[in-house]
Amino acid sequence: MGTKQYSWTTRRTVDLGMGRVSHSFMVIPECPYPLLGWDLLTKMGAQICFRPGGAKILDKEGQPIQVLVLSLEDEYRLHQTPPAPMTDIDRWLQEFPQAWAETGGIGLARHRPAICIELKPGADPVRVRQYPMPLAV
Repeated sequence: MGTKQYSWTTRRTVDLGMGRVSHSFMVIPECPYPLLGWDLLTKMGAQICFRPGGAKILDKEGQPIQVLVLSLEDEYRLHQTPPAPMTDIDRWLQEFPQAWAETGGIGLARHRPAICIELKPGADPVRVRQYPMPLAV
């Protein structure tokens, strides 16, 4: 009573950066944080150190463990070759010179009429401090 049943993934072989392990993961969709269970942490040889600055998870050699978290739907992206970076942007600069801050310059929206707002007599604009700011010394 009071516990909820969650599903498990099929056993997957994952590279932990220090070796490959075969592991099955519990899927908790409503959990806001990625959780690693004690069984996977044990396979990794992880050490959890609690310090005033926060908890640190270290490997067997005392190096920080980097964890990549992604959804199962996006896992295929790990196995794709990354697209080549676009190096030839000269064509874009020539074709659309006003679109770039470097070549477009700064100016007013000349194609729009100016908007003037007149205040009623005796009315002051509302001034609300967003948050306290210390005076510069």
